[in-house]
Amino acid sequence: MSDEKAQLVGGGHGDQYYPQHAPPVYQATPAPVQTQPGPGQPYVVHVHQHYAQHMQNPPNDYLVHSILACIFCCWPLGLVAIIKALDVRDAVLVGDRVRAEHSSRSAKNFSIAAVICGIVLIAVVVVLNVTIILVNQ
Repeated sequence: MSDEKAQLVGGGHGDQYYPQHAPPVYQATPAPVQTQPGPGQPYVVHVHQHYAQHMQNPPNDYLVHSILACIFCCWPLGLVAIIKALDVRDAVLVGDRVRAEHSSRSAKNFSIAAVICGIVLIAVVVVLNVTIILVNQ
């Protein structure tokens, strides 16, 4: 039996190998630990959960406006508006009112910018088509 298999075997039969020791129990830390593993050490992932907190009068996320602006007007600005609208929801879940209000204003502004950009683009296309039609007559 090789050295690797001998370390893994804890009374297994045939091709079945059983670890000698159970894996360590996960214990949450209050703050993320910024350490680099040394040679031969496993990477450690720290998981932190945010618990939903009830926020009184949460700001509007403008998600529907953002989606409509993305589909019907200017998709690059509408996509940014959707991302900001989703950030509002995340901030509300963790109880961060300042970030939620800032993202709400950004989502609203990007939605408005997408609609204005879409209207301007439609107007330019209409003017160019009318000009081409008039020139060809």
